[in-house]
Parts: sequence; C-alpha cells; structure tokens
Amino acid sequence: MQKIVDSTWNEIQKNIFTKDIAYKINDFLIDNPDQNISKEIATIISSQLEEQAKSDTNSVKYYVSYLNYLAYWYLKNDKNSLIAEKYLDKIFQVIAKNNKTCQYYPLLDVLPDVLSSRKRDFDIVEDLLKLSLKRIEKYKCYAALVFFEFDLATYTGQRKGDFKQSLKHLLRANQLIETYYNQIPIQQVIELYDILGSTFYRSSNYEKAILYWGKLEKILAEKFAKNEKYHYPYARILNNIGLMYFRQEKYDEAMPYYLKAIEVAKKEKLDFWVSLPKGNIGDILLKKGYVDSSYTYFQEYLNNAYKHQDWSIVVAGHTKMANYYLKKGNLAKAQENAFKADSILNARNKDIFILNPILINISRRNILQAQAEIFEKTGKYPEALKVQKEFIHLSDSINKATNAQQVLMLNAEFEVQKEELENDKLKKEIKQRELFLVISAIISLVSIILGIVTLLSRLKIQKQTALLQEKNEEILAINEALAVKNQDVMDSILYAERIQKTFLPYENRLKKTLQNYFILYKPKDIVSGDFYYVTQQNQATFIILGDCTGHGVPGALMSIMAVTLLDQIIIDKHIHEPAQILQELDKSVVKFLHQQETHNHDGMDISICVWYPATRKLVIGGAKTFILLKSQETLEEIRTDRYNIGGYNTQIEKIFTQQERILAPSTLIYLFSDGYIDQFNTEHRKIGKKRFIELIAENMHKPLQEQQKILSDFVETWRGGEEQIDDIAVMGVLL
Repeated sequence: MQKIVDSTWNEIQKNIFTKDIAYKINDFLIDNPDQNISKEIATIISSQLEEQAKSDTNSVKYYVSYLNYLAYWYLKNDKNSLIAEKYLDKIFQVIAKNNKTCQYYPLLDVLPDVLSSRKRDFDIVEDLLKLSLKRIEKYKCYAALVFFEFDLATYTGQRKGDFKQSLKHLLRANQLIETYYNQIPIQQVIELYDILGSTFYRSSNYEKAILYWGKLEKILAEKFAKNEKYHYPYARILNNIGLMYFRQEKYDEAMPYYLKAIEVAKKEKLDFWVSLPKGNIGDILLKKGYVDSSYTYFQEYLNNAYKHQDWSIVVAGHTKMANYYLKKGNLAKAQENAFKADSILNARNKDIFILNPILINISRRNILQAQAEIFEKTGKYPEALKVQKEFIHLSDSINKATNAQQVLMLNAEFEVQKEELENDKLKKEIKQRELFLVISAIISLVSIILGIVTLLSRLKIQKQTALLQEKNEEILAINEALAVKNQDVMDSILYAERIQKTFLPYENRLKKTLQNYFILYKPKDIVSGDFYYVTQQNQATFIILGDCTGHGVPGALMSIMAVTLLDQIIIDKHIHEPAQILQELDKSVVKFLHQQETHNHDGMDISICVWYPATRKLVIGGAKTFILLKSQETLEEIRTDRYNIGGYNTQIEKIFTQQERILAPSTLIYLFSDGYIDQFNTEHRKIGKKRFIELIAENMHKPLQEQQKILSDFVETWRGGEEQIDDIAVMGVLL
C-alpha cells in the first residue's frame, strides 16, 4: 500500500496547482474497487498535506481542495454526513487560521465543476454546496454567500431542472446584494441582475424583467460614461428593456431604449447590436402605420442576421418582412417570407440557441399568425381555418406554460419573502431580549449606585437613558423594515390575484357561453381557494364551481392547479361525463401532490354540471357538495357524492356517480361553496344551510343580478363587522 501512497503523493506534487489533480484524485478515490484501502490512503495523504501546509503557505489552497474531495467522497460512498461535515469544519479552521476566508471560498467550487463536467452526482454536489454555504454564513463573507447561492441556482436549475428552487437561490442572492451592495464584487452583481432579468422575461413577467435589467443598465451606463471595460454588451441590455416595453405595447417608452442601444453599439463597433434594435424599431413603425419607413429597418435586421448566421434572428426577420408585405398588399412576397421563416425554423431548430422552449413556440406562433392572414387574403379559406386553429392551439399552450412558470415564480418569491420576514421577526425578538437584559442590568446598577453617590447615579442614568433611546430607535427601525417586508408580501399577493384572474373565465366568454347568470365571488384574503370554470366543448357547456383546501395564496395555488387539471381532462383528454371527470381529477390531484407518499391532505369539494341545450339535458356530478335546481315553483336540492377530491381518503377506492335531468324552460341552477353558509354573525351563529336555502327560495323569481345583490347585502349585514372566515362563491345560471 505504501507504493500506492507514494505514487499518489508524487502525482499530487506534480499537479498541485493545476485543475488536472481534481480529476486524478477524484478518479482514484471514487473508482478504486477497494474502498477500505481508499479510506486509508486518503487519510495518510491528508496528514502529509497538512504537514506540508504548515511550512508552505502555497500548499494551503490544495489542502483545502483535497479536504473538500474527502467530504464529497464520504457523502457519496459512506452516506456519512457527520464525517463529511468534520472535513468541512477542518477546511474552515485552516482557512480562518490563514485569515483567507473570503479569498479561498472559490476553492470549494472546484470539485462541483469537475463533477458537473462529467454530469454526475448532482444531488450530492448540491448537499456539499449547502453544507459549505451554512459554514460561510458564520464568517459574514457576503461575496462568498452570493457566489454559493448563485452556484446552487445553477445546479438546481440548469442541471437538475428544479426551476422554483433555482429562483429561490437567485432571490436570496439578490437580497444579499441589496443589503451588502458595497461588499459584493460588481461582476457578481452584473451577472445576477442579468440572469434575473432573463428569468422573468422568459415567464412573461415584463415588469420584473425591467426592474432587474434596469438596475443593470444603471451600472453599465456609469461604466460606459467613464469608458471603463466591461464584459456585458451594454447595447444588449438597452435593447432588452426596449423589448419589454414593446411587449406591453408601450411603444413610446420602448423607442428611447432602442435608439440608445444603436448609439452605444456604434460606439463599441458592434454591428450586430446596431441592426437588432433597428428591427425592433421597424416593428413599432409598422404598428403605428409608418409602413414604408419600416422596410429599411427590417432589411438591415435580416441582412445582419444572415451575416452572423443567427438563425433565430433570421426566422424573426423573415416573419417581420412577411408582416410588412401583408401591410403593403404584396401577398406573393408575404407568402415567400412566411414560408422561408417556417422552413428555416424547422431545419435549424437544433442550431437556434434559445434556452427556453416557450420562445421557440412564440416564433412559430408569429409565423402561423402571418400565414393565416395570407391564406385569408388570398381566398384560401380552408387553409386559413386550419392554420388559425394551429395558431389558437399553440397560443393556448404558450399561455399555459407561461402561467405555470409565473405560478412557480410567485411561489418562490412568496417563500423567500416569508423566510426573510421570519428571520427579521427572529432578529427583532433577539433585539427585544437584549433590550430587556440591558434594562434589567441598568436597574440593578442604578440601585447600587444610588446607595453610594447620588451625583454618579444621575450621570449613569443619563447615559443609560441615551442607550435606551438608541435601542428604542433600533426597534423602530426594525418595525419599519418589517412594514416594508409586509408591503412586499402584499405586492406579491396582489400579483397572485392578477395571475389567478387569468385562470378564471373572462366576462366575454361567460356572456357568450351562459347569456344570463350571476357570480358572487368574495375572496377572504384578496386571492381565493374557490374557483369557477366555464367552457364550451362541441354541443356541451361545462359549468363548474370548486372549493379548494385553504384560502389566501395557498388556496389560490390549489385553485390554479385545479383549473389546469380540468383543462387537461375536459379539453385535452376529451373526458366529458361528470363522474369520469371527478374520477380523473381525483387521481390527478393525488398524483400531482404526491399524496400516496407524503402527509399532504389538500383537496377540494366541487360541483359539475354539463348542459346540452339542444336536448335540454343536464348531467350533474359532484364531490361533497349539493346543488339547488329551481324549476317553475319548486326548489330541489340535489346531493352529490360524499367523497371529496384528493384529501384524506386517498387509500380507499372512490366511485363517483352522476345524475341526469331533462329541464323545463327557464330552469335555474345554483352552485356554491360552503363559504357563504359558514359565515358567523356577532352572536357567533352561522348563516347555515337552512337559512341559505330559504334566502334562495324567497328571491328565485327575481332577476339574477338583483339576486346577486340581495345575497351580497345579506351576508355583509349578517356578519355585522365580524371578519370573513372563508372564501365565498355563489353562481346562478338560467338554462
């Protein structure tokens, strides 16, 4: 064995300051079939390196890297985190002894780079990075903390595909930068702002993209003014911000950024970034009706794309030219450019470097839109209809994917802000305890001093009063910071409300599908766990109302999940029978929330009505709800199945059923959650089921909009100032 130790030691000495040794030592430790020999050899070499590091400060760096390999090795082979942590603690002892904490932290990233290049052990690498991060926090080396949060974002996002966790690490890095801006290297700040801008852009959150790219633009503008060197094309960031305003149809705000991008690119002699904003300016001119003026910009944009062989820009350029020729009425040229865009996108799909597949679909959608208009104007109506259907289907797919990303991002932002609030609350409690101890000490001290010398006591009291004032000011500052954080959380909840509204049916669709209806919708906390769902498929109209576990943001996330699953079941899978919809929805919720493997018991109660106007047939199903049906002078209560969707009953077999009715003209149906029935008054009495049914029966002959107002006024009067305890949703539809 001594021979192996000597040869390994010689290899280390030969390669001690090169990255090759990372590969060699890693191969030896991991691939050696006799793990006991590997452990023994690793321990001997560790001792020899430690001795060498005592007399040779240059060897410290390699000693640190080597200890990091050992930590990884024990995590992988022995699944022994205690020994791994022992080696990490040793690393920080060595670093602290040499006063090099912040300078040496990149050494802990060498091994992850090695393993990443070989595409293996991402989970173990992530654990190793987290353990290192935990220790770096003790040393208050904020640049190192940003470095590791950024690194973890890369591993969880690009290499493991966990988009939400990746964003959480990026947002934590951003919090560190905002708090300790002057202690973070500017290159780290630049990289973080750029990746955050790109992340929010890809999920169509243009306001947040502008926020982070705007911060980056200020940094680059300052460097540009001073003629300082920097690696990021300033023109690219200016063009990106202009594009964000363009996507929001704020053309006047977009134009100055495009013009500035051209000016900067010319000065830096970057012809690609001169032509790209020009193509975007052409889009604005076309939108505003300056058709002839747009041509020159589009032509330069397209020529430069071919010159640089940037095929994504070539596709966009031909699409722009197709739109230009459509406006000019030259349908042959329009068709030629649309065909080129489509064929290049298909041929060069793998060559087009677009990180997000959603953006590839957006290019295809733009081509389809142009093609549909060309076919329509040339009288090829069957082709136009076919392409238009493809365009609508792709648009829906893009919207679903974008909404799903927005939900993940919202969830990540909410969790990071929640963590920060909890940390701030903990810090406040610690400050208050410190204040209490200080006050106690002061009182004791003052009591002793009063017995000795009155004059000295007065002086001491004055000093302690100043200290108390300072502590009180600190508490006030903490309270103000908490107020800001609370406002951030409220902003996120309001953003969640906007997202949730995009999942609920728009008023135009409701009017077109239902004609005469009312919806009373009162979330408890801005966003709601209750939802309503209306869609028309073939000859059937689907009217659905659900009540998900919880309210506020958690309830809203559940309701968004429910609507997404209903889209998949009814629209994508063409399942149209209520009993089958319920069965599929239950399986999907259990699978989506991993309820067979975890202690998650979230679920929903739901009412489903499928209406066939041609035959006046109504098919009813539900989970733990009841529906009211008014026909002529009677009000019938229709009970649904006793199971709910998901929830606690995941281990038993659920068999859902449905009922059919042939309805007389002018029949009314009422769907609702239990939120209305469960509201308390000042005497702590609920509205209750009986009183609710009586209220419906008394007013069911009145116009629907009047019924909605009566129900809304009644519940507000009933509560009499008491807090709303649950989300409220009541829906009345005339069939």
